[in-house]
Amino acid sequence: MENFTYHNPTRIHFGRGQIAKIDQELPAHARVLLLAGGGSIKQNGVYAQARQALGGRTAGLGLAHDRA
Repeated sequence: MENFTYHNPTRIHFGRGQIAKIDQELPAHARVLLLAGGGSIKQNGVYAQARQALGGRTAGLGLAHDRA
C-alpha cells in the first residue's frame, strides 16, 4: 500500500431542529448521499426534512439503505 494521509473533518449537530442547519454546512453545489437502514428514514419523516433543508441540492441527492 502506498503511504498517504487522509484528513476528514466532521461536524455533527445533535438535537431538535438541527436538520435545518444542513444548508449552512454544505457548499451550494454539493452532492449528498444519505445512508439509512431499513427505510426508517422515510417512515419517520427525516428524509423529507433533509430534502427540504438541502433546497436546490436535491439534484444530486441519493439514498442508500440496507434491506437485508
